[in-house]
Amino acid sequence: MLRADVINVAKMNGRLLPRQEIEEQENPQTNWDDEEPQEIPQIKLVQTDKNCWDVVLTEEEKNIISEFLEV
Repeated sequence: MLRADVINVAKMNGRLLPRQEIEEQENPQTNWDDEEPQEIPQIKLVQTDKNCWDVVLTEEEKNIISEFLEV
């Protein structure tokens, strides 16, 4: 469907695209090296007396999870 959209838009603009250009527009390549890396937050864990680990959540994280579950 995306390929047909690319071809139809080109035709509306009075152009005929070569196959390579259609494929480039249909499957754009992302250069991951150019993007800024995002910091991944570390999960905070607390060890319990039963040698288990509990996840420690902030109030903001709890609210986000709660909102997500309500939807």
